[in-house]
Amino acid sequence: MVDLTQFKRNRLRAGEHGIGFTDRLKFLYWTYARRLPLENALRMKLKYESVGTIDLMVRTNKSDTAMASEVFEHECYGLKLKKPPERILDLGGNAGFTTVYFSKIYPQAEIATVEPIPSNLKILHRNIALNACRAKVFEGAISTESGKLKMALSDIDSEHQVGTDGEGSLEVNAYTVDDVMAEMGWDSIDLVKLDIEGYESVLLRNNVGWLEKVGTIVMEYHPPLSISDVAEIAAPHGFTCREIFEEL
Repeated sequence: MVDLTQFKRNRLRAGEHGIGFTDRLKFLYWTYARRLPLENALRMKLKYESVGTIDLMVRTNKSDTAMASEVFEHECYGLKLKKPPERILDLGGNAGFTTVYFSKIYPQAEIATVEPIPSNLKILHRNIALNACRAKVFEGAISTESGKLKMALSDIDSEHQVGTDGEGSLEVNAYTVDDVMAEMGWDSIDLVKLDIEGYESVLLRNNVGWLEKVGTIVMEYHPPLSISDVAEIAAPHGFTCREIFEEL
């Protein structure tokens, strides 16, 4: 049963963000279609105060609606940096929303985006092309060692994760941060966005020489990692730590 009050709010949101009538209808459909068992991809021209007009491919699944809202409406990655970053590493690219966001906020930046899941990569590549992002995609997972690793897949597209003890149903390429930096020709990184569904506790504790070359990290941390754990990991590398939102 549809909550009429919530429906009115969503209709207003559709009018606010949809460029044209068709885009507004698609936005409204997208808001509710994630409840359906069928998954479709929609292309919409949307406008947000944070980034202006964007051309976005989205899926009617359980994650794209929430992620787009977090990134473009709530600006969870709207950081107050001393200067605009010129090199950005997006770890956990998913459908490309943060890559698009960063490319609009920091148009001068080079972006390297790492994403292992084929269904996500299809949408990610499309969104990068539609928005002319200066981004190179690494089709694989970030890791502490180069080679291959197994991914444990989830029913929710934002919750796939590196398998524990080598277990998982999907084998993908594994890149270290040093691998990415070498491929990009970077000797430092201004901004790292880290959202890798729990693997951050491994990545930030093993083979961490690359941390000395990073200016700022914005990360979503997952249990069992706590904010105090993050602060403890960060301190030896010269970082201070603060929570922006819960678990970010």
